[in-house]
Amino acid sequence: MFYYFDFTVWFKLLRLVGQEQNTRQRRGLYKLLLLHVPLRATVTAVCFFLDGILFPGLWRTKVKTPVFIIGHARSGTTLAHRLMDADARFSTFKYYELLLPSLLQKKLVRLAAWIDAHLLGRALERRLQAWEKRKFGPMQHIHKMGLTIPEEDDLLYFNSCASGFWLTKLPYMSELDFFHIDQRPAASRRRMMKFYKECVRRQLYLNGSDRIHLSKNPTYCGRVESLIEAFPDARFVILYRNPHETIPSLLKLLNVGWKLQGNLSQDRIRESNQVMTGLSYESYLHPLEVLERHPETPHAVIDYRRLTTDPKGTIEDVYRDLGLDISPDFARFLEAEAARTRKHETEHRYSLAEFGLDDGEIRERLAPLFEKFNWDEDVPPTRRAHPRKTRRSWPMHEPNPRHDAVFDIVKAHVEARDPETRDAAVQLREAWDSMIAQLQDARDAIDDPKLWPPPATPRNLAEGYRYVLGFLYGSISRCLGPTPEFPYFVRAIQPLNRSTIDNCDALYLMAPIDGNYSYTIRGRAADTSAWRGGKAPAGVRKAPHYVIFETPSGYSGESGSLKEMTPGSRINCAELDCTELKVEADGRFEILLAPEKPPGYEGNFMLTRASRTRKQKDGSSVTREYVSQLVMLRELFSDWENEDLLELFIYRNDLLGKPMPAYTPEVAAKQIADIGRFTRNQVHFWNEFYAVVCECYGDMNGDGQCFMPRNDFNKPNAASLATAGGMATNVYCGGIFELAPDEALVVEMHQPVEPVDIGFSLGNMWGESLDFANYQSSLGGLQAHRDADNVFRLVVSHSDPGIANWLDTTGHPEGYMAIRWAYPVKPMDNLPWATAKKVPLAEIHQHLPADTRLISPEERRKQIAIRQEHVQRRYRQH
Repeated sequence: MFYYFDFTVWFKLLRLVGQEQNTRQRRGLYKLLLLHVPLRATVTAVCFFLDGILFPGLWRTKVKTPVFIIGHARSGTTLAHRLMDADARFSTFKYYELLLPSLLQKKLVRLAAWIDAHLLGRALERRLQAWEKRKFGPMQHIHKMGLTIPEEDDLLYFNSCASGFWLTKLPYMSELDFFHIDQRPAASRRRMMKFYKECVRRQLYLNGSDRIHLSKNPTYCGRVESLIEAFPDARFVILYRNPHETIPSLLKLLNVGWKLQGNLSQDRIRESNQVMTGLSYESYLHPLEVLERHPETPHAVIDYRRLTTDPKGTIEDVYRDLGLDISPDFARFLEAEAARTRKHETEHRYSLAEFGLDDGEIRERLAPLFEKFNWDEDVPPTRRAHPRKTRRSWPMHEPNPRHDAVFDIVKAHVEARDPETRDAAVQLREAWDSMIAQLQDARDAIDDPKLWPPPATPRNLAEGYRYVLGFLYGSISRCLGPTPEFPYFVRAIQPLNRSTIDNCDALYLMAPIDGNYSYTIRGRAADTSAWRGGKAPAGVRKAPHYVIFETPSGYSGESGSLKEMTPGSRINCAELDCTELKVEADGRFEILLAPEKPPGYEGNFMLTRASRTRKQKDGSSVTREYVSQLVMLRELFSDWENEDLLELFIYRNDLLGKPMPAYTPEVAAKQIADIGRFTRNQVHFWNEFYAVVCECYGDMNGDGQCFMPRNDFNKPNAASLATAGGMATNVYCGGIFELAPDEALVVEMHQPVEPVDIGFSLGNMWGESLDFANYQSSLGGLQAHRDADNVFRLVVSHSDPGIANWLDTTGHPEGYMAIRWAYPVKPMDNLPWATAKKVPLAEIHQHLPADTRLISPEERRKQIAIRQEHVQRRYRQH
């Protein structure tokens, strides 16, 4: 059997590409059509020919009684296919198998997968997963796709230039017809179907020659006659769903795809939408018309509404109509589906007006089906043919005719009539849909092992959802609030979005800036004696124990990839901490931030643009300029009872007193898209960071140890933006506690050189700090008791041993431990360090000095009360 290739369509595609106005799109398509497609087709043709030689058993494989699931796109064909594919008797194509139809190609792929799994540590699999995210991510909220997910058989023809998938790249539906296969000349039609049958035969040889091919193809609605001709014993399942839902949904899918491809010609897209609408009517009508001419062909009709509410009963009826028996295993699967069935309603709502669809025309063209399926029952009131019969439910009061009149006014004014409003509606909806897809990707990090989540326990799962929602909260705060033109400080981390193994002592603030402009920060602090090594007078409110401003050139985790940790990827253009901050007697201070320091300026100053020169592996040097994207501020509290927040005001110097521009669809769309992107990327980055860099689940680099050891601490290390950030003046030690209920960990913290601030805190395996308001899950240098030998000795355990320096795990069997020592000048030759020792909880006093400070339950309760009040004050919103 020789490979099928449609040269006529190939030449037509080349001609149409030449009409593309988008240069980048045109070049990409020329590259695809002139290089990739011929190369792929040639390789596949050679492999296709070799199949018969290398696999002689292929000739004995027969295609018997295939089942074709068809119906208008978005009508539930994917759901029906998923349910029936659970029956072990069926064989299907996965996405990658459709692009590699040769048996030899599939065998080579499976060999490569075995080598990757057994010899390469699944490195290739991880790269392919990353590619999947980039390739399919923007469309996943509309149609889930993946290399190993079953897809439409029509994709077999993509490299043959005979697939309807080409229309997703080029909206020329009036010139490219991949639907009306039944109307083609007999010779052309049979040649095309013969190739398809050979592809199916190869798949059956691979999956088992005793299996039945199961196909899902909305586009095959236009080739039912051809399928019966090629497969005389074929059986069909036809899905029907309300066209008010399917037609605009399909058009939305196509329009989003065209926009992503760079096709911006509104006239051409509008024309293609009209052609697709006509094909939609044929998709509804043609299959039944053909099957009426072939009463001998078994077929089943599915109402989408019943499929989603009663999948078990629906599939049982389908099997009866097709003459199939239900195996015990498949029966158990259907029972499980029935037990967890919920109404399968899409989150997305598409209006007819958005695509210029006419309700009357749809009803007229599909009148017999409206009567057969009684679709009027589930058409929203605004779409029904007879408004006088509409029943509306008004909340909290009885129906009122005046409300109907107002409703009609609202109904009229929400329709986007002018082109500018329609474009804005489309742009904003696409941004919203993209955000929803990105949020789903973020949610997947809770339980998808490929995304490195913690162990699945009831508490970990609950905290995982909170963790993702926290990143969403932070992204909303960041994106909908300040701008580089009109900045203000917002909390980067707080109890609502704890993350990144955060410091319980710190208030994290950030304000976006554009480092090419100059800004001013005005502030006021309470007593700052501690900033100069002094002590505040008794009874006086104090400033935070330690404060540091930084101007980094980027956000940690924003890329979603560990590649951002490459040295030189970003820097702090400047740092200014409270030991150097010039403060007036009344606590006021002012900081100038600018790309260059003005001549003669002697006040507080921070650079927002800087360059760094780095040596490459080949010995050469590369100089790169960095521009700050934000001001990062940490206020560290040690005396929680007596320290207060800073007062802060930031502004861009050339815009102070000027109004902010009015809100626009472009700004809103960017903000919406950024919220989804930042949330997804942050969740994915930090999950991977904990697993790969921190090695919290096991050795990842083959050195025989984990960077974050269990019940121990790693060596002290300085913070760096190339290692996912951290406070510039900090020295860190970290580890993971893993304790049974009757065990404890004795921690010793040694600091030969006194730092300006010390902090110890616990976190869960998501990197969230434990609740530090209602539990003593952290201790600072002024909170903890220091022994006479200058060592802090702490106890980590699940229950209170009555020791002052107790750290409460809040019931977590495992979690992060983080120690931070702040040094304006790091003592690199005499760094602090920490040790840990696991002991029986009942013997804890045997491992501590005799004069270890003890505490009563009443004193502990008083300490918790101080913490609760301080945390409310630190994060007040009133």
